[in-house]
Amino acid sequence: MSLLSQLKALQTEVEVPLPDLSHLTLTDLKSEVVSFGSKHQGDSYEKAWEDQSWINFMVAKYGNSKVLSHRRLLRFVELMIEHHEQMNAQVPVLPPPESLAGSYTVISETSGHRSIRAKAKAMHIAPSGASMDLPLDVEEEQAFEMYNQGTTEATPYAQDPNVIALQERMLHMENALGRVIKHLEEQAEKNTQKD
Repeated sequence: MSLLSQLKALQTEVEVPLPDLSHLTLTDLKSEVVSFGSKHQGDSYEKAWEDQSWINFMVAKYGNSKVLSHRRLLRFVELMIEHHEQMNAQVPVLPPPESLAGSYTVISETSGHRSIRAKAKAMHIAPSGASMDLPLDVEEEQAFEMYNQGTTEATPYAQDPNVIALQERMLHMENALGRVIKHLEEQAEKNTQKD
């Protein structure tokens, strides 16, 4: 038995009662600052509320979190929902800022000449049926999709221009390797005939 197995066999989780946050009001929490993550860290809860895709992600991913800072944000979301329901008001969902004016960036500025390029989104191509190192459960996958609402729809794998280009390059490589192997076999045959 490994040391880790021995340790885990002896450990027992202790249930610690979570502090009650029901006394907190919307006024108390509006100006509280997000103290986790990177996207909205340092923003007030009220400012972070404007990014509904992030709020959706946080609720889906950390809805059952026992971390106090997560629970305080979730309490704020709960109170905002109650407030909007009482006012019979809709929650506006704005497109992500990167899909608006900030879609271009200056790459270099030398000798009075600017080079401007469109910002590219990270691309992930995985063959169907491929497993990732850290599989997402369904709830996390839905949260991830909600968080990335502003992205364009993925091109079907077989129609993706990058995949097609890679397939063509592989075909050319296979043909070239086939010719090299054929040439080497012919050379080897000539050398054996000489001997």
